[in-house]
Amino acid sequence: MNRLVTIVVAATLTLGVSALLAPSSSAQQTPCAGEKCVTEGVAAANGRGSAADPTRAIALFESGCVQGVKASCAHEALMRLAWQDDGEAVSRTLAALTEAERERLRAVYTADCDEGAMRACFHVGVLQEGGFAAPKDTAAALERLSTSCNAGVARACYREGKLMESGPPGYRDVMQARELYRQACNGSDQDACYSLGMSLLGAEGAANREQAEKRFVLACESNHPGACRELGKLHLGGKATASDAAKGKMFLEQACKAGDAEACTLNKGG
Repeated sequence: MNRLVTIVVAATLTLGVSALLAPSSSAQQTPCAGEKCVTEGVAAANGRGSAADPTRAIALFESGCVQGVKASCAHEALMRLAWQDDGEAVSRTLAALTEAERERLRAVYTADCDEGAMRACFHVGVLQEGGFAAPKDTAAALERLSTSCNAGVARACYREGKLMESGPPGYRDVMQARELYRQACNGSDQDACYSLGMSLLGAEGAANREQAEKRFVLACESNHPGACRELGKLHLGGKATASDAAKGKMFLEQACKAGDAEACTLNKGG
C-alpha cells in the first residue's frame, strides 16, 4: 500500500469524512502542508486578504484532510455543505465533532464575520441553520444569512431562501423564498435558479410555467443536472411535438451525463 492510500485509509477510519473518496485532482494540485491548509483555506473561504474563492478553499481543506489534519476535514465538510449542498455525508462529519472542535470551528468564522467578512457570516449562518458547531438557531441563522445576502453574497440569498421555503413552521414564507431565489439566481447561483424554477412550476398558471422554464434554461446552461432534467420533462410533457420531443431527449441526456439518476431512467423509458 503506497503512502497516499495509507493516508486516505487512516483518515477514513479516524475521521469518517469525505476522505472516503480519493483526493480530487484539485486537491492534489493545490500545494499546502498540514495546518497551513487550514489557514490558507479559511482565507480563501472568507475572502481574507484576497478575493473569496470557495473552490480553492475546498481544495485546500481537502488536501489538509488527506494529510490527516482533522480540523481541515471539518472545514472541508462545512464548505461542501455551504457551497455544494453535499448534505448527508458532510453533516455526519460535522455532527461527529467534539464540543471543543465545534467551538474552534465556530470561532474562526464568527471572528471573521465580526470583522466584516460577509462570506464568513454566511458560513456562520449555515452552521447555525443545521446546528453544526453552533446551537441550532433558525432566527440567528436567518439574520446571518440575510446580512450576507444583503451584502451581495448570492449563495447566502439561496440558503436563506431554502430556509424560508422549507424551514421550521413559523419561518416559512414561500413568496419571500422565491424573491431570495430570484436574487441569488440573478447573482449566478445555479442552484437558486433551479429552486426558483421548481417553486414556480408548483404554482398555477402558464406565466409561472414560462418563468420556471426560463430559470431552468439558465441553470441548465451551466450543466445543472436537475434543471436539465426538468427541461426535458417539460418538453416531453403534454402535447409534445416531434421538435419538443427531440429537445426533451437532448435535455434528459445532458442531465443523465451530469449524474441525474431520474433523468437516466426517464431517457431509457422514452
